[in-house]
Amino acid sequence: MTQTGTCDARLAQLVYRGMMTGVLWTVSIDTYEHLGLVSKGKVPLNPRFLFASTGKNCVAFTMFLGTFGGVSCAAEKLRGQKDPLNTFLGGFASGLLLTSSPGTRVSARTSFLTGLTCATFAAAIDALSHDHDA
Repeated sequence: MTQTGTCDARLAQLVYRGMMTGVLWTVSIDTYEHLGLVSKGKVPLNPRFLFASTGKNCVAFTMFLGTFGGVSCAAEKLRGQKDPLNTFLGGFASGLLLTSSPGTRVSARTSFLTGLTCATFAAAIDALSHDHDA
């Protein structure tokens, strides 16, 4: 497989994983919490809430992983190298995305540190889990 094909396949796989993670998050976290509230009599059972929650979670995880994969692949194509720096850039961009919310005001410092944290973890995991040519 060519470098471009591999990169495109990784991006598609990350988008798919984002959707599946959203579904699994809803099933394991939101459904559990909702059923706990139902059993305590605080809210009625609401399947529409769970469907809406599934959609929101799928969009959020897909955007995060899609941004990570897209920026990582773009860096790989532009730089012509496959190394942890690409993953660092993808992690930074997706970390910035975590702090962007229309209803919430987050300082530039917090956004930068969140991006830097995601980038550092992503690059470290990439460096430790792959053999890269020097």
